[in-house]
Amino acid sequence: MDASDLAPAVGYTAIASATVVGDVEGDDGELIKLDSGMIFELDGCYALLEFSPAALVFERVVTPAEAAELYKKDWKEPVLLYKLVVGEELVDVNRIR
Repeated sequence: MDASDLAPAVGYTAIASATVVGDVEGDDGELIKLDSGMIFELDGCYALLEFSPAALVFERVVTPAEAAELYKKDWKEPVLLYKLVVGEELVDVNRIR
């Protein structure tokens, strides 16, 4: 992984570092559980296939106006978006817990 691989994380803030509990295959919808207690769902397919890799959690607060533009509908509250670096991949995720 080099700096250009992290370009999609511009605007996000690193909020946690943890280890994935178990293995990760990279399938869309797969749950990724971290030893910190956080749980994420993969949003897309990725070439991960690793056992207990290190993970770095990134978060971005999206304003209601940005969310309305992003989701193409009226939005009243800020939205939290997440990305994870799992092993050597930057992946899109939805936070479950």
